This record gives sequence, C-alpha cells and structure tokens, in this order.
Amino acid sequence: MCCNSWNSARIATELTAPPRQTKPAATTPVRTAADPTALPTPPGPRSPALWQTQRFIRDPLRFLDDCSARYGGCVQIHLLGFGPTFWVTNPAAIHAVYASDDLLPMREAANLVVPIFGSRSITSLDGPAHLHRRRQFLPSFSGSVLEDYAVLTRRSTREEIAEWREGAVVGLHDALYRITLDVVIRLLLGAELERERRRRVADLTLAMMSRLGLLALGERVRRDLGPVSPWGRFVRIRQQLDTILYEEIAKRRAAPGDDLLSRLIEFDDENGDRLDDTAIRDEMMTILGAGSETTATAVAWTIDFLLRDPQLNEAVLSEARAGRSKLADTVVKEAMRLRSPVISSGRVAARDLEISGYSVPRGTRVWVPINVIHRDPAVHRDPERFDPSRYDDPNLTAYSWLSFGGGVRRCAGAGFAIRSTRELLQELLLSCELTLVRARPERPRARGAIVIPGAGVPVRWTPRSDQAAANGAPNDATGRFRAAGEGAGSPDAVRSITRTNASTTSGSN
Repeated sequence: MCCNSWNSARIATELTAPPRQTKPAATTPVRTAADPTALPTPPGPRSPALWQTQRFIRDPLRFLDDCSARYGGCVQIHLLGFGPTFWVTNPAAIHAVYASDDLLPMREAANLVVPIFGSRSITSLDGPAHLHRRRQFLPSFSGSVLEDYAVLTRRSTREEIAEWREGAVVGLHDALYRITLDVVIRLLLGAELERERRRRVADLTLAMMSRLGLLALGERVRRDLGPVSPWGRFVRIRQQLDTILYEEIAKRRAAPGDDLLSRLIEFDDENGDRLDDTAIRDEMMTILGAGSETTATAVAWTIDFLLRDPQLNEAVLSEARAGRSKLADTVVKEAMRLRSPVISSGRVAARDLEISGYSVPRGTRVWVPINVIHRDPAVHRDPERFDPSRYDDPNLTAYSWLSFGGGVRRCAGAGFAIRSTRELLQELLLSCELTLVRARPERPRARGAIVIPGAGVPVRWTPRSDQAAANGAPNDATGRFRAAGEGAGSPDAVRSITRTNASTTSGSN
C-alpha cells in the first residue's frame, strides 16, 4: 500500500473505531492517586507515536481537534520525545491544572528548553522563587518601557521596509520576526547598540531557536560529536551567543545604562541575594527567545485574517491614523483566539495523579491545548468565524481566552505582549499597502511550540502614498523605500538583521 493510502486508512480507522470506555470525571479534577492501577488510562489514538507526531507537526490544530471531538475532554497522545502525554480540554480540569502548582509544577515542563533558556530563568522557577521574580519583572512591562517599545517598533519596522523592493513579494512572517527580534535586542541591550552587534545577536538567536525541535528528541541526541553533528552545532552557536551576553553583563555591571539588562542586574532572588551572571544570562536568553517569535507570529496571523476582510482592514487603518487602538486590540485578541501562537501550556505530574478520573503517572506531561479551547462551540458562538465583536459579550469567562496561560503562571508580560503586537500591526498598516498573494487562508504548522502560518503569509507590498510623502520616496537606483534623512551610508538605512543565518551556522563550524 502506498504511503498516502496507508495514511488515509489509518485516519479512517482512528476516527471510526469505537471509542474506549470512558469514566465520569472525579469530584476533584486533580488529586494524588491513592491507587494508580485502579484507574483507567485516558482514551486516545492507537496509531504509532511516529504517525501521531507527524500529524501533530503537519497540522496541530486539526489533529488536536480530531482527538478532542473523538475522545472527549481528556486525551492521551503519544509524541516522539515525550512518550504518553495527557491533554485536557475539560473546563473544570483546566482550572484545577492551573491551580495545582504543587502537584503539577512548571519546572519539569520547562526542562525541554533548559539547553536554550537555562535552569534559572522565570520559566524554570516554581513556588516562592517564581512569584518573587514575577513581581520584579512586572514593572519592566509597563510605563516608559511601553513607550520605548512603540518608538523602537516604528524605527525597526521602517528599517526593515527600507530593504523591500516596491511591488515585490515579501514573506511577512519572517520579516516580522526580524523586526520583533531587533526591537527586543534594542530594549534589552540598548537602543543605540552597534548595528553589527545587533545583527550578530539576532543571527545567533535565530540559529538557536531554529533548533528547538532538536530538544524534543531528548537526551539521546544531546551528544557533541563535533562541529558538524546536530548537537555539536547547537553547542557552538550557544557558546558564541553566551560570549556576547556575558560581555554585555560585564559592561552593565561596570556602567549601568538605560536598558532592560541594567534592570536585570538590580534583581535579587527570594533570599535577597543579587542574581549572578548565569541567572541574568538565562533571563536574557528567555527574553530574546520567547519575546520575539510569538509577537511576530501573532501579527502575521492577524494580517492574514484582516486582509481577507477589506472593510474591517480599512476600519483598523482609519483608527490607527486617528491615534486610537480599541478596535486593533480586539482584532489582535480575536486572531490570537483562532490562532494562538503557543500550541499549549504545559505542566508535569510531580507524583502519580488522578485527573478527571484517569491515571496520570508521575513524570507525564499534562498540556492544555489552547487553540482547541478557543474554538470550542460551548465557549464561543460560531467559533470558526473571525469576529472581534465577540468580546462585547459580558458572559465570557477568564478561561474562554488562554493565549497567555492561566493561574499564577499566566505570562507576566501578557499586557505588554498585546500592546506590542498592536503597535507593530498598526505601524505596518500605516507604512504599507499589503495584498495577500495566496487566495486560501494560511494553514497552521507546528514549529517547536509555536503555531506558525504554513506558507509564511506572502504579501505584495507598496508604500502608502501618504507615508511616502512624509518619509521620502523610493530610491531611483534600487526601488527600495528609504525614509527621509536616511542616506545610503547611514547606519539607520541598513537593516539590522540578516535574512538568513547561513553565515552564523557556517561560522560555528
């Protein structure tokens, strides 16, 4: 049988076979299992882990939707590198999972990304240590930082657009990733950091994050067999980036500046001791890695939805021209409902547990599939429809929108992330007239823990006439848009991030 025929047969078998016998939810959705052997395992697909993993990567939303519809609010899925995983869509169980930090801590779940983010960042802390660090971070996502972000977003967006040839097709998702990473680097290391230094940090960060999928394969692949081996290349890229980060830490300790790194140096731990260089490095890497791709992905999905509704697109543009943002905020929120950039929020069972009447052995990853919950007809009316007005409904609960997780582990920078996404969306719409190249909506694809647009949202662009008049005209020789006052040799005329990391990976050998 050919591969496609086998695949079709397997899907048909999974979706037509009788479901396993399920058990009614327990009175307490999450509790220690008195006798795990007396409890049933959760229902779920019976196909090989390789096949389940392939379906998950190819279209995570459809796969998780199929599983939820077939097997109910608690499902067991086998993924390569993770073993049996437990997925929860039952509302009572979700609430209990988020409220059970002692039974379902985050630290073990974060072990997947420890090789990138380290073991001492906010993502890896639990209990009092996490709450203490969270309180210290909150001021960094408000006030003057928000204003700085808006200014830097305009700056980085215009520098990126300056490299686009008018009328050309641009892969919007990649371009947005370059912009958001550049903004984060400037916030972290200073707005006036040298262009080459920013470029190098960006290239190395992109190279690191592109290898996130490698980490899911577990310890068995984490062997440095030389510079051409997968893990060997990863280790050398990390070493190069760490060298730069530790150099910047040393500079700020000697002479603090007006940047986020200087604030990190003032942080202390729950015992009142100042953070050492390793802990600061881990927070820096978390900010670089987690604070850019999700924003870029959220804006890319928003653009893909928005350009398919010309009337709504014009309303958002008119609002931006008037200096307002209420509609843009709800448009961003609705796009993140339908295509939350993060596939799921996860925990790991600290002991043998009973969740909604099922056995969940110690060490099992327990995940809340955010996109499935967001498109549940029991939670949202007409859930597949892009409708920003749905947030006028006073009956929506906190658990109807979970893009930033829930409970005490809800993203500390959630408000900042929404505003930064909106700032970038408005700046892009004000600067460019965009036309989608593809007639069909983008299909979701998993890249690590992120749900990205499968084709990258290719768009054809032209500068808006009013923006061109304000900022300058296309350069006659290149056809690229250049803001007024930016000469060919000016540092601001050169995009800060290279389009590929080919030079980075070759240099790491």
